Amino acid sequence: MSDRSVVHLQNVKESNRNAVFHLIRAHRPVSRSELAKRARLSPTTVSSLVAELIAERLVRETGVGVTSTSGRKPILLDLQPGGRYLAAFDVDGHGFVSHLYDPLFDVRSEETVAVADFSALGRLLADTLARQFAALDAAPDRLLGVCIGLPALLDLEHQTVLSSTVLPPEAGVDFPDTLRSAYPGIPVLIENESTLNAYAELVFGAGRPARDLVFLDVGTGIGAGIITGGRRFTGSFGKAGEVGHMTVDLHGPECACGNRGCFEGMGGVPALQRRLAERGRVSARNGLDAVRADLDAGDPLVREAVAETAEILAAGINNLVNLVDPQVVVIGGEMARLGGPLLEGVRARLRRIGLKPGIDRLEVRFSSVPGNLVTLGGAQVVLDRAFGGPGAPLG
Repeated sequence: MSDRSVVHLQNVKESNRNAVFHLIRAHRPVSRSELAKRARLSPTTVSSLVAELIAERLVRETGVGVTSTSGRKPILLDLQPGGRYLAAFDVDGHGFVSHLYDPLFDVRSEETVAVADFSALGRLLADTLARQFAALDAAPDRLLGVCIGLPALLDLEHQTVLSSTVLPPEAGVDFPDTLRSAYPGIPVLIENESTLNAYAELVFGAGRPARDLVFLDVGTGIGAGIITGGRRFTGSFGKAGEVGHMTVDLHGPECACGNRGCFEGMGGVPALQRRLAERGRVSARNGLDAVRADLDAGDPLVREAVAETAEILAAGINNLVNLVDPQVVVIGGEMARLGGPLLEGVRARLRRIGLKPGIDRLEVRFSSVPGNLVTLGGAQVVLDRAFGGPGAPLG
């Protein structure tokens, strides 16, 4: 048999294995005979693939099903809780959150780590993961992969960090390599955090029916995760979604990126804090929950500052809508703590400035996914990488 034929057979087997895994995940619990019908594979092939998935701790036999005949009852298959793990990190300028999920997307371990010395970030990530596996009494070879969500500009093709205006400079660009060295042979992927937010919203949240979605992550910075046709859109060089550095005011404040009047500099949380301080309000120092309390109490100066922020956010969203034409825009991040007053301000402004009739069909809402969207989206990316999902990264 030629090398090409061997490769072809391997590819066919991998494709069938992936299909069987996804069918079990979608229809669990399910019998082997039902899998054979749905996958259009022979019962022998399905049995062989299922045996491999069981050996890999991904699938288990979970009981017997019912049958309309007097014959043998079918054995049902399900995913194995805690059999394998998907690791995901959410890194920001203060530290990181680490989650270990199983393929059912149940959190099996969670840690939040404050980072004082970002030059040691790679080692801290590796040590945290080792500590989590030790606590679970599980071997690292049960790890399917790792995804690090970052507020950074990334080279996704080469899986390297280029720069970040949020992470301290001492974080450098090579900390993912430390994790790769600590876990050789395990895929360690990096993704922009806003893209992971959007992906989690698409797969698990209110955005599920939409195949074209934008997630606007508004915090210290502003980033956008873009889903087009049900797939993560990152552009040719990984810069798609860096909307925080769109210019919304040529004469606005200088940004850390070197530009002036950037969207995040005008519409992010620090900009809202400045507006509140200019009006003699210091509630933002206690977090946006305190600002929300002032909003609910009817403080006119706080309402004025929030309304101005909503107008700027609407202007940026309108630019995105004109470029991408999504069905849904989801607003997340720290700014979403302001709730209805902010959302209604954004919607009202969009109705005035957006192109008709499309703007009337656009749905603008807050995120509906509980938990950490960055790690949840990252875990889905790891699973895609392992089983050929729709958003699987290159390489």
